[in-house]
Amino acid sequence: LEEQETRFEEFLQSPSLQDLAEFWSRLFSPIDALGPATADYYGSDSLELGGSIRLGDQTVFLVSADPNRRYYWRSRSFDTYEGGTWRSAADTRLTDNVAPFDVQIEQTAAREIVQQEFTIALNATRILYTAPQPLQVNLTTRTDLAYTAPEGDPSRSMNISVIRPTRVLRRGETYTATSLMSVATADQLRAASNRYPEWVRQLYFYVPASITPRTRELAQQIVDEAGAVTAYDKAKAIEAYLRANITYSETIPTPPTNQDQIDWFLFDLQQGYCNYYASAMIMMLRSQGIPARMAAGFAQGTWDAAQNAYVVTERDAHTWVEVYFPGYGWVEFEPTAAQAPLNRDGDDIPPEQSVPPEQPSPTPTLTPTPEASSTPNASETPPGNDVSGALPPTPTPTITPTFTPTATATPVIVPTQPAPIQPDVSNPLEIILPALSLLVIGLIVLLILIAIGTYIWWWLEWRGMRGLSPVARAYARLERYLGMIGIRFAGHETTEERRRRMIQDVPQARRPISAITRMYTTERYGKQRSNPTIDHRKSEAAEQAWSDARSRLIKRWAKRFMFWQRDD
Repeated sequence: LEEQETRFEEFLQSPSLQDLAEFWSRLFSPIDALGPATADYYGSDSLELGGSIRLGDQTVFLVSADPNRRYYWRSRSFDTYEGGTWRSAADTRLTDNVAPFDVQIEQTAAREIVQQEFTIALNATRILYTAPQPLQVNLTTRTDLAYTAPEGDPSRSMNISVIRPTRVLRRGETYTATSLMSVATADQLRAASNRYPEWVRQLYFYVPASITPRTRELAQQIVDEAGAVTAYDKAKAIEAYLRANITYSETIPTPPTNQDQIDWFLFDLQQGYCNYYASAMIMMLRSQGIPARMAAGFAQGTWDAAQNAYVVTERDAHTWVEVYFPGYGWVEFEPTAAQAPLNRDGDDIPPEQSVPPEQPSPTPTLTPTPEASSTPNASETPPGNDVSGALPPTPTPTITPTFTPTATATPVIVPTQPAPIQPDVSNPLEIILPALSLLVIGLIVLLILIAIGTYIWWWLEWRGMRGLSPVARAYARLERYLGMIGIRFAGHETTEERRRRMIQDVPQARRPISAITRMYTTERYGKQRSNPTIDHRKSEAAEQAWSDARSRLIKRWAKRFMFWQRDD
């Protein structure tokens, strides 16, 4: 019984049933409840670098959290890049039907516990958002992840890709999340070891062959001109270069098919939005032997003192960079020029720069240096293969936090997927949904009627008919249909007596009734030998006579119950 209950619960929580429930709720929602259907931004397991984007100002969710921090609301992370597309490397789906869901985390230094409460503002969501890095969610969940070590290894932790609720969350519903946010200073990250864990080396050093030599050379020139030696300073140098030399723009052409998108973004287009900024920074970092990945979700939004919460809209949808530092874990970086800079205690903070206008920026002043064509730390080995020469992991540092970031206003930012309509354009669903609702209701009613009609037809035409000859089957159907219109026969009546009563009550079916009765009497009481040719002809004649009788009997039934006044 317990196993059956578990299976039934899994069925109720299955994605297909959740999809159906969401569609049904969406279908019969009032028009004023329309708008973007879900808050499932970056819900796919892949993210493609594409062309222009557009988003509206619809509120996606509210977040109640300490306002004295800089936040990102992460929905998922992407690990591998190939051919202009990011994908997740998660290989395990963990369903936890007991709340809360506790993340098995890597032990890292310089982190603080941060509580958040999310309130859904759109119609539905099937993705949970948390500040990085998630520690606990107070819901039953279905999580895509990869374990960092085999079972039984004390260093084993969960490398989370995405956390989903086991049921769709609706507008107005809330959930709470607990995260371990990094408060590491610049000096702490500069001092981090370069001995990376095996799971990091296998996955986050990979640079595909499509990344061009001039992209690698540009990364090398940036760090050389900045005099950067540590992984942190190299990351800050590349971050600063992208912010200063690439123009933020949402309206860009579709990438060419014969050129790597990152190369096109850096050298030809020299403008784009967050997905391109983050992708370029990650690939340049990996070419320098620095592990990095893409994080996706939302920037922090706008603080609303009246609601004591951050208001997060579609326009806050965003991707950013996470860099791995041994002992400190994943740390956020912000290469997108339209976002406020992300600085830490100990950074040499440059003067605040205004957001570049939406037109191509001047050609970058840095030029590739041929002699820096490769970097021994980078990996062109596909994910899952070891990186030769990598150093073994070291114990986690015990440095304590000395700095708490302050909250910073978040400029407008947008992603590539999905691409909802602009706010000043009428939502086409407002026009088509009423008609679509009527169409679907009509279709459902039609299907029900077809199902009922099919059952009645089977009950009348085939129930109990197995093994009967075509002639006997026609006679049995004749008596069954006559019973439907109120004509009953006594057991002592002969076949001929019954025929006369049938003709008397349904005179318009005289000929087919007589033909069926005559063939049935001959077959049942005659002494004829079986002949395939004759039997086949009898079968055809019986079917034809029954088809004629059935149409007339149905009209007789309709006359009785629907008061038709005219007989053929």
